[in-house]
Amino acid sequence: MRKYQCIGALNELLEMHLLPFLQQPSEVDLPAVRQTGVQLMSETAQQGHNSGNVAGERLRSVIERWERLEEEKKALAGDQKDIMSEAKSAGYDCKVIRQLIRIRAQDPGEFSDQEQLLHVYMSAIGM
Repeated sequence: MRKYQCIGALNELLEMHLLPFLQQPSEVDLPAVRQTGVQLMSETAQQGHNSGNVAGERLRSVIERWERLEEEKKALAGDQKDIMSEAKSAGYDCKVIRQLIRIRAQDPGEFSDQEQLLHVYMSAIGM
């Protein structure tokens, strides 16, 4: 439900701030656009600011950093796959190895609590 609330909020923001700019120039109600607090690019240029360019450069930097991380994740995922293939060829059970990795990543107390709860549930269903 939360996901849909976010989408609704984004739609409202787009309608309020972006929609006036997407209309034909003759249809744009400039006073209404100014009331939203959005500054037109022509107004920004008249004031002598280059903040739009700086913001664009920063946005590009953020996107490029994200893309580099995505590439690194793909490379690491490939390395992990190779390690599991190696383990499987050595006769290990990959499902058990993944379970051990998840357990080692947990706090010792958290694992102990889950282990006890697992035994409680197993005995509750007669296992």
